[in-house]
Amino acid sequence: MDKKTVIYEEIKDIMKKEFNIIVHDKTFFSENIFGSKIKLMPRDLIYLLKIIEKKYNFHILGRDIEKYKLRTFENIVDLLLEKDLML
Repeated sequence: MDKKTVIYEEIKDIMKKEFNIIVHDKTFFSENIFGSKIKLMPRDLIYLLKIIEKKYNFHILGRDIEKYKLRTFENIVDLLLEKDLML
């Protein structure tokens, strides 16, 4: 599997385990995190980002949030790919 696919699968696992949200297809990743389909609260996004920071052993900086907006899971995946973290 390529890195992007690995990240998608890991986010799917996190969403199921931590938020009881089951991802059925990749269109989920382009949906607004706070929208009617996913319905995360801002505090949930902070918790998710903390989980990701711990899992990949790095810190998400203010400039990362500014650059990637982090409104979709695709934005989060793009951030992780650019950081080129060890997966």
